Amino acid sequence: MTLIEVLVAMSIFLIVAAGVAGSMIVGLRATAHSRQATQGEAVAQAQFEEMKARPYYVPYSSNPAVGTTAAVDLLARYYPGLNTSRTTDSQGWTGWYTGANGDAYYTIASPVNSQGIALTVVTRFVDNTGSIVTPPASYNSTVAGADVPPSNLVKVTITATSAQNPSNNYVFDSMISATTSESCAHSSNSHVDIFGAVLKVSTGASEPYMDYLDASLGEAHATTGFGCTPSPQASAIGGKLSLFAGPTASGASVAISGPPDAQQLAGPLDVTTSSWPIPSFLASQAQAHVESDGSHEVEADGQTTVGTQSLRLQQVDGSYDDGGDGMRWDFVNPTVTATSGTVSNNDQIKAELEQDDGRTSGQGQVSYQQVNILPLQAVSANTPSARQGLVFVRTFSASASSDADGKPGDINNSVTYSATVGVFNPDKPADCTGDDCYDIYTSVGPQNPLQTAVDLSQAKYGLQSTLLSEWYSSSASDLASAMAASSDGTTSSINVDALMKLSGAFGSEVRLGSDGAVTLVNPQGYQQVWLGSVDISILQNK
Repeated sequence: MTLIEVLVAMSIFLIVAAGVAGSMIVGLRATAHSRQATQGEAVAQAQFEEMKARPYYVPYSSNPAVGTTAAVDLLARYYPGLNTSRTTDSQGWTGWYTGANGDAYYTIASPVNSQGIALTVVTRFVDNTGSIVTPPASYNSTVAGADVPPSNLVKVTITATSAQNPSNNYVFDSMISATTSESCAHSSNSHVDIFGAVLKVSTGASEPYMDYLDASLGEAHATTGFGCTPSPQASAIGGKLSLFAGPTASGASVAISGPPDAQQLAGPLDVTTSSWPIPSFLASQAQAHVESDGSHEVEADGQTTVGTQSLRLQQVDGSYDDGGDGMRWDFVNPTVTATSGTVSNNDQIKAELEQDDGRTSGQGQVSYQQVNILPLQAVSANTPSARQGLVFVRTFSASASSDADGKPGDINNSVTYSATVGVFNPDKPADCTGDDCYDIYTSVGPQNPLQTAVDLSQAKYGLQSTLLSEWYSSSASDLASAMAASSDGTTSSINVDALMKLSGAFGSEVRLGSDGAVTLVNPQGYQQVWLGSVDISILQNK
């Protein structure tokens, strides 16, 4: 009986022990599985953090100071190209491209690490809706220009697989965008548009007048979208004149897009036309320059000497003393001559944009050595003559700058201009020459605009006050109201239609009475002359 009892007890013990052992094995296996999953999760998370810490895109260049010759950015490492063959790098990672059935992705697989885990990283370009974006056939991260990503957003799938148990996988899905990388922390969409002298002529016996002539005498433009994929552009025109119902005459013009660095110079170009008036562009030059380095810079400038056929006062009828009615002339040819060049070390027309360390800055400059408006050529010794112009503007120089960096309140704007103005005075001695025939007004600027500096109501300016219907320049308050800035430091702008503006009648019969009074008969139209139109817009986002 004792032996039987022992055998029964041992049987019961073996049955119970077998059950406990099975549970222990299952528990050990579950613990190992959980440990592998935790390790896989940690390895996958660390891999994602490594990817996210890389710059999203750095333009490739063989010059390390400009771009990169190594896999420093995200795409060069995890979406380098469209090679479907498996290639293994020096670290043992194997990569290949797959594109079929509307899907396109690059796979890179690691060897097994010291923890017995292998990683597989699949990267897809997607748009903001999550749809697949297929790279162009030329996409290659080691070719400058061909390495530009087709999207600023990628979908990343990281799979961590245990070498001991291949069925035990940890899968991690996420997105990485250009805005999360250091190189794309700042973006800007900005422009600078600068016009020098603008001449517009309208004809007709009465309103509404018909446009006859439209000319711009020097202009420059710079536009850019700074970010992961900079798109700077620069353009400049030395001179352009359109005669409506006639030919268009152009001086030098140039347009440059970048990167890479580029610069071009065109001109001079002399243009004549049989249409009245006869225009000409002399020594017209334009150049644009784009730099693509760490600071990104866009520049454009235009220079020109522009003229039209000399204005003449032609006798209509009668003698110079026709019995009390005074002298009579036809007022022929709207005329403006502009001489370009450097004033106060500024280029004549210049637009510039620059982004450096997250701050976007725009600058514009306009300068003219001399602008002659409505010069008169004497018919005889008895007629008035103003060879330099009824009005001339000398050493005109204007500058504007605006910048923003996306920090609240951190915006700077400024606009200023200065000029010397000469007004023809027919009361000067008959034998006067050059500046001796003019009243000269210096220091014309925001604090002393034209309408303050010069009083055309004076009798000695009878001819000017009659022919010039508008006489204006920007005051300090005008310039202050032309500047705008957002409180969050993202948007800054300057818009000044014209720093100095003159309008005059032309195509009229001019009568100068014996009492010195000037009258216009049958005016045929008007012309406007603008100097220094500035438009700067900076949109800087963090």
